[in-house]
Amino acid sequence: WGVKERDYDPREEYPGEYPLSEPEVQIVNGIVREWKPHAWVNVHSGMEALFMPFDHQATIPAGAAGLAQLGMLKHLNSLICGNRCAVGSGGKSVGYLAHGTATDHMFLKEAVPLSFTWEIYGDMKAHYMDCFRMFNPLTREHLESVVNAWTPGFLYLIALLPSHPT
Repeated sequence: WGVKERDYDPREEYPGEYPLSEPEVQIVNGIVREWKPHAWVNVHSGMEALFMPFDHQATIPAGAAGLAQLGMLKHLNSLICGNRCAVGSGGKSVGYLAHGTATDHMFLKEAVPLSFTWEIYGDMKAHYMDCFRMFNPLTREHLESVVNAWTPGFLYLIALLPSHPT
């Protein structure tokens, strides 16, 4: 938290005043500490991707657990995305490093073994200043198609959990 890359844009990013400073984040983090989940999925929009740690560096966690998690994402990519989604560490796959993300926090600080960011929609043709179009389907029908395409992914993920070595 607190590291800003050269391309940092305060119009796009607000890190809070300090780590976990926002009340919504404090509530979610408290739930995670109480429940100690095995999996965390942070749902985003902006592109179509299945990310795992790390967002702050261009690598995945070392060892069998990291490779198994990557394998799970590749399998989910075939089931959900028809193999069109970017897959891997957010820091390597998205084109920039992001510091202080929920996915890295859950993996590194809260010890959630399977921490993911799923980017479920993005209009890559939208103008840079047209954030609404970039991040949101514009019609009810398009929204429903995105939701219907990604909802089964959570059930697929649950079915894959026993295959992870942790």
